[in-house]
Amino acid sequence: MHRELSMRLYERYPGVFGQRDLPPSDSLMSFGIECEDGWFSILDALCEVLTVHAVEAGTPLVEAVQIKEKYGGLSFCTRGHDRFEDGAIDLAEAFSNRVCEETGAPGRPCRCGGWLRTLSPAEAARQGCEPRDLSRWRAPRIPELDTTLAQTLAQRHPLVMVGQLDVPPGWSDLADTYLDLLTRPSERHGAPYRVEFLGREDGRLLAVASPPMGRSLDDLCGLGAFLEAMSRRLDPDTGMPVAVGTDRCG
Repeated sequence: MHRELSMRLYERYPGVFGQRDLPPSDSLMSFGIECEDGWFSILDALCEVLTVHAVEAGTPLVEAVQIKEKYGGLSFCTRGHDRFEDGAIDLAEAFSNRVCEETGAPGRPCRCGGWLRTLSPAEAARQGCEPRDLSRWRAPRIPELDTTLAQTLAQRHPLVMVGQLDVPPGWSDLADTYLDLLTRPSERHGAPYRVEFLGREDGRLLAVASPPMGRSLDDLCGLGAFLEAMSRRLDPDTGMPVAVGTDRCG
């Protein structure tokens, strides 16, 4: 990531990046943020969620120990985290497989020579990369890039999407990733999460959901917090990144 964007994150969220000045023997954050500029908005949203959660819960702030691209997606490694933070990080990492690492536009996993990258169709063509076979992609299950995805969310996730759905096209990939992360454990354990509402409210994407009996609400709240924060950074019609004022979370 270019220094200007990295420094913006460091200045806004000094607690999250408290290890960046440590030597390499103590923290891999000494190498900086090892991904391209297109994931800036994802990192900005995630760091905001982690910072606000620590303040509201009165808990120590999670520290990043390494942030990098890995197998085409974002890897956000931390020291010290709870279930809420796990949920937020899980959704941020999974959503990165839908966002072009170079430009921040909607994207999909591609093969670039011997490497995996997540790129927009235009960026993939520019770099001579080939789309990866998404039929084999299982974690998360990624559909082909399609502007009508928002219209099929209920059909794709009938086990968990049981209530009102109102998602604009630019937020459909984010919503689909959120629902997929709830669908997989629901299928595995036979006790589904229930999403009663998923839609636009006050300029953000809001989810009202409940976990199965006996399961923690904390990770679900973390997922929902990142969902809201990330949606404020995406154009609801195009899915392109937009700027928001987040300096209050520094």
